Amino acid sequence: MLRKRGVNIAAKAWVDVGVWIEMTTPQAVILEDYAKLAYGVVIYAHDAAVNSVADLPMRVTPTRICYNAAIGTRSIIMPGVTVGRHSGVVPGSVVTHDVPDMTVVGGNPARQLFTDEELGLAWQEGLRQQPELYYDHPNPGRAPETPLDGLLTWREENLPIKDYTELRTGTPFDYILDAKAKKKG
Repeated sequence: MLRKRGVNIAAKAWVDVGVWIEMTTPQAVILEDYAKLAYGVVIYAHDAAVNSVADLPMRVTPTRICYNAAIGTRSIIMPGVTVGRHSGVVPGSVVTHDVPDMTVVGGNPARQLFTDEELGLAWQEGLRQQPELYYDHPNPGRAPETPLDGLLTWREENLPIKDYTELRTGTPFDYILDAKAKKKG
């Protein structure tokens, strides 16, 4: 549906339900391969605010979510922003400026929180300290290669990480997960 409206969505981009993308100038929104938009993300590519109070034209500036960038739930990306390659936006953020490659931002307005490398190493240390909190969840939307591939070693360390099919929700869906686990085992 978004493609039919003119949004430039690469073949391997992923858009969750509830995402709202620019109605006035959708062709100015670009999602590259492996870009991920979580539930409720809002993306703008034009600014008509000044136009409503003064005789000034609307401004249209391309808004780009680059290769393997992830935008968290209910974040807002403002017009003209580029979210760099392998970057992330934490849920609930308002991004008003470009996000450099391999950077994680958050807040309102969003500011740099850490680099991808810092996040990856801290997450991996969490795996080592409390492996019972983690579930291995293969993600078909993940880019085939990332700059962190050579840095993360938890698989080689054979940490006791559970399979995501062992995760229980406390809902009737647990029966489905149990049936899948029985077939697997």
